[in-house]
Amino acid sequence: MVHIDDLGAARIMTAVRQSSDAVAYANSLLSPLRHVNGGLLLDTLRVYLDNRSSLGLTADALNLHRNTVSGRLARIRQLLDVDLDDPEERLALSLACRIAEAEA
Repeated sequence: MVHIDDLGAARIMTAVRQSSDAVAYANSLLSPLRHVNGGLLLDTLRVYLDNRSSLGLTADALNLHRNTVSGRLARIRQLLDVDLDDPEERLALSLACRIAEAEA
């Protein structure tokens, strides 16, 4: 039996990305964001999640004003019907973004 520490996150994600169910779930979850403003909201979500859900860090990374990022996040919440303050929902979205990114 292999211990989780021996696998590493990259190897785990590789296995998840090979799951057709995981890919279908990621695509389904993120589909409302894909075609809004050329994927702008999906990119914003990725950057937000990669920056520890920090509005300020996300704004800096995207070279935007915090209010612009806040508005985009409100739209993401509405389109996906998610609570970005819920750690489990953020984890699901983060995994979906990483799976979808590999598919792109």
